[in-house]
Amino acid sequence: LKPARRALSRAIAEEIRALLTREVLVGAGGALRRLGASDVFVLTRSLAEGLEIAEALTRAGVPHAFFKQDGLFSTAEARDW
Repeated sequence: LKPARRALSRAIAEEIRALLTREVLVGAGGALRRLGASDVFVLTRSLAEGLEIAEALTRAGVPHAFFKQDGLFSTAEARDW
């Protein structure tokens, strides 16, 4: 990884972890709740960038999943499942 992209991935992951551990409230219509990991989305331009972010999120202890990943059901994880 290029140093700048690696640093950016770490910064994104750390910021998400910080948001999830603070008392950040979200909601609509008066029904507030604490921010959860499923409320956060990270958009990337490529699968490679998505994998870089996923690695940083894993290292930061932030739960994550890929949404509409191309070829999701042909991955090793899907085969194991």
